[in-house]
Amino acid sequence: MHYPNLTIESDNGSWGTLSTNNFSGNSDYPRILGNLDIGGSGTQPVDFINDDGFATPISVGGNLLVRSGSSLTLGGTNNGCAGFDVQGNVQIDGTLQYNAASTGTRLLRFSGGNAQTFSGSGTINLYSLEVNKSAN
Repeated sequence: MHYPNLTIESDNGSWGTLSTNNFSGNSDYPRILGNLDIGGSGTQPVDFINDDGFATPISVGGNLLVRSGSSLTLGGTNNGCAGFDVQGNVQIDGTLQYNAASTGTRLLRFSGGNAQTFSGSGTINLYSLEVNKSAN
């Protein structure tokens, strides 16, 4: 799957049980050409899990944002990479966490060609952080 920008938001009750709201599969990985926004401008929280079992992390060509009240979990039952390769900035105002029960990589990688920032006022609990940059 290729997405230009992907925003997951809810205005009608909280959205998410980690077993059903997820990226999953093991034969390829999604590519987000722009921003991935968990929570967006919605008025209700979103809980989302990256349960992708492919060996390559999901590519985010823009920014990764987790809005206040929302959460993004790395790792599920597929035990592949379940990670993100971010080329833009990361802003966590909600929760970024890894699933301790998963044996996958649960990776957050910075690989953009420009200077990148990691910011926000949320909760961050990472298993694997990688900086893979040739400059900036």
